[in-house]
Amino acid sequence: VSTQSTGVLPLHCFTIPGLQVQQSFAKQKELKMFGRDKKKEQLKKEETTRTQTEEEERKKREEEEKKRREEEESRKRKEEEERKKKEAERKAAEDKRQKEEKKQKEKEQKEKERQRQRENDKSREAEEKIELAQLEEITLGEDESPTLPVDLYHNFTKESFSAYTKLQTFSREQNTHLVMPEFVIIGKQGHGKSSLLEAFLGYPWNVVGYNGATKRPIYLYVVNSPECKEPKITVKRDSALHEFDSDIQISLKDLQKEITKRNRIFTTEPIYVQYEIADMWNITIIDTPGILSDDKSNPSNPSGSAPSSITASASVTTINKDSGASAGVGGPNEMNKAKVESLIYSLCRPLHRHILCVEEAREWERVEMIDFLKPLDPELTRTTFVYTNFVSLLSKYTTTRQINRYLSDTIPAVKTYFVSLFALTSRSAADTDEKYKEKVWQAYRRDINILESLQYDKRHEEKMGMYRLRKHLMNMAWLIFQQGVPTILKTIRQKKATAQRDSQTLQQQLKGLTTLKLRTIASDYGVEFLQLLQSVLSGSAVANPSLIGQTLEEEKSHHGDAEWLDGSNNSIRVLPHEWGIRYYDHRLYGGQQFERLLHEFKAVCEHCEASEVTMDDVATAAGNQFGNYAWASSDLARQKTEEALGPMIEKVLHRALYIVIRLLDLVEKILEEQRNKRKKVDHHHPSGEKIIDVEDLDNYKYFTFHIKDLFVKYVETAAKNCHEKCFDEFMLTTTIYWDYTEHVDKPPMDPTADQSKLVIQCTSDIFRILRTRIIKNVIYKLYNFFLVPIQTDLWNALQGKLSQLSDQQLDQIFEVSATREKVNEQVRKLESLIQQCSSLENDLLQVSYQYSHQSHLELD
Repeated sequence: VSTQSTGVLPLHCFTIPGLQVQQSFAKQKELKMFGRDKKKEQLKKEETTRTQTEEEERKKREEEEKKRREEEESRKRKEEEERKKKEAERKAAEDKRQKEEKKQKEKEQKEKERQRQRENDKSREAEEKIELAQLEEITLGEDESPTLPVDLYHNFTKESFSAYTKLQTFSREQNTHLVMPEFVIIGKQGHGKSSLLEAFLGYPWNVVGYNGATKRPIYLYVVNSPECKEPKITVKRDSALHEFDSDIQISLKDLQKEITKRNRIFTTEPIYVQYEIADMWNITIIDTPGILSDDKSNPSNPSGSAPSSITASASVTTINKDSGASAGVGGPNEMNKAKVESLIYSLCRPLHRHILCVEEAREWERVEMIDFLKPLDPELTRTTFVYTNFVSLLSKYTTTRQINRYLSDTIPAVKTYFVSLFALTSRSAADTDEKYKEKVWQAYRRDINILESLQYDKRHEEKMGMYRLRKHLMNMAWLIFQQGVPTILKTIRQKKATAQRDSQTLQQQLKGLTTLKLRTIASDYGVEFLQLLQSVLSGSAVANPSLIGQTLEEEKSHHGDAEWLDGSNNSIRVLPHEWGIRYYDHRLYGGQQFERLLHEFKAVCEHCEASEVTMDDVATAAGNQFGNYAWASSDLARQKTEEALGPMIEKVLHRALYIVIRLLDLVEKILEEQRNKRKKVDHHHPSGEKIIDVEDLDNYKYFTFHIKDLFVKYVETAAKNCHEKCFDEFMLTTTIYWDYTEHVDKPPMDPTADQSKLVIQCTSDIFRILRTRIIKNVIYKLYNFFLVPIQTDLWNALQGKLSQLSDQQLDQIFEVSATREKVNEQVRKLESLIQQCSSLENDLLQVSYQYSHQSHLELD
């Protein structure tokens, strides 16, 4: 249709052979590329699907493996629990069996122990009965006194103890100290330390520890008390056990029960007991816990053999079974060998203490305590050895040679004693003090009888028995007290010599207390006072400014009138830093403080302005000379100047007077320090009263007050004179008018200007001129009419006043009559003290002779 209408063929109807081929190739290529892309996409999808499938399979396998492992672990856990359960059941059954076996063994062991204990008790009872019978067979000889067992405890005469009581009195009166001997009893547990202490005192009180072992140190203060015929016991408060927080007084029979209550734990805190009795020296006996033997404290030592030695460094950690503690170092209240030895070493370490070493008598190769003592007392100079239960050892010897060889093997030059006491049964039979002492004597005689039957060497007799040991310890105490007598005597003689010297000095001072002496004292003090005052005013660091100086603020506060006021009575705010006031924050005194005051006065005045001039003031000041502005200005300037600066001058004079007068305390303090350095050490009466020195100005307070009063009056007079001079600066109106019209350069006056404004302007100009002049002149006058006269004229004025004093006035000022009476009273007291010292000296010499030449009963 298109072709027919137009006659033109469409483009695709025209064909070119080459073009068609090219289009065909392009289409084929496009089809191939499309197929390849589609194939790639399909392959990719297949790969993705395959990967997802593999991942899912892998996760499935992992889950299955995890489940398998959990099941395996669960199975193993159940098997382990089952195994542990069976093991626990087996172990419980085994433990039960072992406990039953152990219980059965312990039961059998306890039964054996009880059986052994019963057998031991029976054996001991039999032995004690035999011992008691043996002791009962020992009786006094026909030539022996019935009271011999009691008399043997009296090593010293009644006169000796009476003299000792007086020595104690002398010692307290002279404030000296008699050294109290101290004995420390040490030894192995169960070797009779506490029983030995009981026998030493001679009274049955059964001082054995809790469950038969001393667990705490016992400080026994034996006090000589003449009025106590029977022991008076006071157990002190216990710091280790709070239920015993006060001192209690008990009877002797209750002492064991009281100590047992406090002895239930092991501790280093002592039990303090005061034991008052007549006929006894003041001594301290320290009973220590017994050293634990290895055979008692070590369960691994079934043989029970004793160790070869005991050393200070032993570290045995097992604990005594009787104390209820288990093996090991244990808690703080458990008792073990290391703790006991450490406690004993601490108690024996002080060199003034004497050591009483107690051990059961045995062959010398088995003795252990000597090695223990070597670190404490290498030379054994402060040790006494006591070997107990000597009778048991004696039963082993049958010949003279054996016993003499044993006794000769004691350490030379070291006190050694062999003692036998008696068993509990024998002690229970001694229900009175006399019977107890009789048993002690019978035990002693038993040993002597055995020794004599063995024909022992009599040279060893001094080593035998409780009486020899007691005599030795009492003699040691006696010697220690005797050494204190020269100290008391020396104190009395020194006091007597001092009193004689002071009495002579006072008598000489009374003779020299004349009018000439008083004038010399007054003149010397006046010179020292004025010299020091002049030095302080001139500027000298004779004292510490940080202690006695004042800052500007402190000066105002102490003076009490701190504010500067203007003519309208309004407070002026002072700005020290902005106004340039020097040293306002430094502590000053004397001349430097005065200089700072003047600088402050100048600064305050320069910042002070005249009050406002009103028209009424102008009209009043003009008077009948209306139109003369110079006259009116001069009169107004005079009024405003006096109104503004008058209070300032009053203030600076009051402050200057305060600064100078406060130097009195400083000067007096410095003079007192100088006197203290010059004078000797003060002597005092026994009552503490100071010996008077008539040349010491501290005794003349009224005189020093008189000097200060003269000084204050002179300073006040100088201040009053300076006040008059300063207020002379406020001149008459005529003088001001003349000076203003003749000498002051004035600006030219405008005839058409307001006369009132001219007067106000001129008044302000004249006020500034007058203020400058007055400030300058007032400062000059404060120097010339206040400070300078104090530095120069005060000397002549004060010395003139002192020289004009009559003899009667001097006596009144120095209070001579009262001073003489005080000196005479002290002389009388010193003479009385000299007589007392002489009497005390004679009494002490007599007592010392009685004490030194004591007598005692000898053993047969």
